[in-house]
Amino acid sequence: MRQKIVYIIIAAALFCASCTSSRFNTSERWEGIWFNKLRVHVVIDLQGSDMNTEKTGQKVRALCRDRALFLLRSYIYHTGTDKTDITAVEKSINSALKTGKIIHMDCSNDRCEAFAEYSVKQVLVLLKKDEKDESGRSRQ
Repeated sequence: MRQKIVYIIIAAALFCASCTSSRFNTSERWEGIWFNKLRVHVVIDLQGSDMNTEKTGQKVRALCRDRALFLLRSYIYHTGTDKTDITAVEKSINSALKTGKIIHMDCSNDRCEAFAEYSVKQVLVLLKKDEKDESGRSRQ
């Protein structure tokens, strides 16, 4: 009897582990900048003719790129960096957008949801330069 109970517990544990290991956890479902990464979240509604996976992938990548560009420009605007070399920042944004990769994509019958990550280290380095005054001390 004990042996059956042990087998049932082991089987249940394996089943639960297999269900949760391949899922994109709730704690990973966020959008914003964390350390040197920018994560974006997009949802696209699919029409009947848009079920082509290649077209859907292209649309999702373009939407992620647009969302990342919007978030980066908003971040720059809200940090109030007036003295930053805009040309250098735009170049670093363009290079950051090239680093994007979709880390999760889930498509159902009528919509696709995706998360993408971009390396924004160079953008953040350029913005941090503006936070220092002439003496090299950080602004408070």
